Amino acid sequence: NYSIATAGEQTAALIRGERGDYFSAQFSNLGSLRIQYWLYGVDNAVLGNGTVSPETPTYHLPKLPAAGTYLLIMRAQSAPASWTLAIEKARSLAIDGVASAIDTATAGQQKRLTFEPAAGVPLGLGLADRAVPTNWGNASVYVYDANSAQVGHQYCEQAKSGCALNLSGLGAGTHTLVVIPASSGTRMLCFDASLSTDQVHALARDTAITLAIARRGQNARLSFAGAAGEVLALQVAGQVTVPASRNVYFRVTGPDGTTVASSGAVAGATLNLSLPAAGNYQVL
Repeated sequence: NYSIATAGEQTAALIRGERGDYFSAQFSNLGSLRIQYWLYGVDNAVLGNGTVSPETPTYHLPKLPAAGTYLLIMRAQSAPASWTLAIEKARSLAIDGVASAIDTATAGQQKRLTFEPAAGVPLGLGLADRAVPTNWGNASVYVYDANSAQVGHQYCEQAKSGCALNLSGLGAGTHTLVVIPASSGTRMLCFDASLSTDQVHALARDTAITLAIARRGQNARLSFAGAAGEVLALQVAGQVTVPASRNVYFRVTGPDGTTVASSGAVAGATLNLSLPAAGNYQVL
């Protein structure tokens, strides 16, 4: 807990970390208080600054460039004032592992997780509502690569029991997942995240395959070879989802990666394909 008695007074937190760590400063019990902050590195250079408020009570520190002690200076914009600060290290989200709970206890707080993809291996991210849900309304999900460049974004709605995000073309290195709550309503987060390697199957002509996807957000990639000018039909039948009657999206891409056909299906669908070129095709 932190407090000041007079306007302009500053207080500080010391943060010990290792090179490559991701920390988040989680503020709570702010009331209507706004707090300016400055983050100093081990060389006393300023690494970041800004303001937290009841609307945005989270500051995600940059990836620590070196091991050592970092200094977070805080200045409340009114006095007297008191607040609570917790320094939170980003948890790792295991690929093909158990789902990770994403929960907040203070309205407006964000969450950050890390994961380690293999270069070029496509993944599916799923955010799933709980069996006994808590009201969170909606949230925005952002994915950043090892250089902090955004590589994915998805708007997630509780009315749809969560959301999914296809992540392809990723490089190696530590990636981060940032989840931001809605700006109205409860402004809370309360769901589970899972990260899965895409299923890969060969699709033969005139031979049905049974496709079962048990993990939320996981994709399946079905490949087949085609000749230029060939006319085919892709049929989806007997589709069942949990929750029931949800839409599943199918996209067929050609040898150059462009979309040949796409469709959503609740129970089944037929996609008529006129292949533009010879080569390998993929159904996602």
